Amino acid sequence: MTVPMRFRQYIQVKKAGEECDPAIICPTEGYILPEDCPVPEPEIYCPANGYIPDEPGAGTWKLAAYFYTNSPDTKIFNPAITSTVGVDSDFAWVIDGNTYYRKGLADENLYLDGSTQLVELYVQDSCPDVQGILFNDDNIIGKVFLLGSVFDALTSVYLNDNPNMTGLVLPDTHSGTMKNFNIQDSGLSGVLDLSMITNWDNYTVIVLEGNSALNNINFNPSATTGKVKTLKFNECNLTGILDLSIFDKFEFSASIYTYDNPNLTAITWAASISGKFSQFQLHNTGLTGSLDLSLFDSFTTAATLNLYGTGLALTSLSLDGSIEGIFSYARLRNLDGLYFSPLNFDTPMDRNYSRWYVDNNTWTAAQVNQFLVEMDTQTDGSYTSRSIDIRGDNAAPDGSSGGYDGLTAVANLQAKGIAVYTN
Repeated sequence: MTVPMRFRQYIQVKKAGEECDPAIICPTEGYILPEDCPVPEPEIYCPANGYIPDEPGAGTWKLAAYFYTNSPDTKIFNPAITSTVGVDSDFAWVIDGNTYYRKGLADENLYLDGSTQLVELYVQDSCPDVQGILFNDDNIIGKVFLLGSVFDALTSVYLNDNPNMTGLVLPDTHSGTMKNFNIQDSGLSGVLDLSMITNWDNYTVIVLEGNSALNNINFNPSATTGKVKTLKFNECNLTGILDLSIFDKFEFSASIYTYDNPNLTAITWAASISGKFSQFQLHNTGLTGSLDLSLFDSFTTAATLNLYGTGLALTSLSLDGSIEGIFSYARLRNLDGLYFSPLNFDTPMDRNYSRWYVDNNTWTAAQVNQFLVEMDTQTDGSYTSRSIDIRGDNAAPDGSSGGYDGLTAVANLQAKGIAVYTN
């Protein structure tokens, strides 16, 4: 027989009952495996009692996906795929010698026993495209392998809450348009390769948060992108430079999260950026050198802007000169003497409950005075429950340093109902 789809070509293996030699299946010379493809296990591809049947049912079948799981006997095991045209009989899940002809296993009320088991998904040779995979909380171990053209039109990936899942290997090519890519609170490690995805849809959501061993993401630099809604790469271990330069269009109320990545030293943005942001959170990273945020010039009326952390080592910070939007929370701390002006913001505090935290910036009295005077000019007394915290290792304001009267500015802000906390 042949082993289809798992490698870059079909290869002959020995007959059933004979001992397989991995060196024949995967010769180190003359045959190139996909980069992340493990050496086949003889007990899977040459079982002593014969091969897994070539046809789980009527028709010609091929292996489309596989992974290992140790799902316990205390919860239902329910991986699923979505296909708008395909029907249950087009798909066959093979687990521990049992075959289930369904798109998803939820209706099987299936409980496994907690041992490590191989899960395989077969599809009919003429099977319609799969649009989505939903393998959330399936106790996946190691990598998930998706094989071949049946995933060409894949638009959504959900692999959340699999803490022992270390990776996802996609087919070498992807001709569809990806929209939702969600792998959060799992065990992704190393670099996640998404270079085969050449089209990202409007309202794209990419969520990779909570993968503490994920070092980076490899996007295709020539990919076509629609308007992005959410990019969440927080609480990983992103290391070095994160290249987001393919994403130049964002939806209304878009979000970017890269916080809690202490080894992230730089982010490469697109040459031009359009869209309106509600969440922009870059805190607790190791961003170093020059940080240019001047392309982000439009925020919503209840936005959050976070840039702080003891790992910051910025030498310059560039902002647009007329930033539209109003901020519920603006936290710009730990800037080590770098100054930014409230005059860059059109209406920084013109809403109830607006809070600005600019403490621990190692600002001089002249810088503190300037910030307070400039913020005083940028807001009025029409709103309530607002505050400015400019304490920490900043100097105390005074009446003249830098040519600004910080004490009068504090009194003016307080008269507008703004609580001002200074040294």
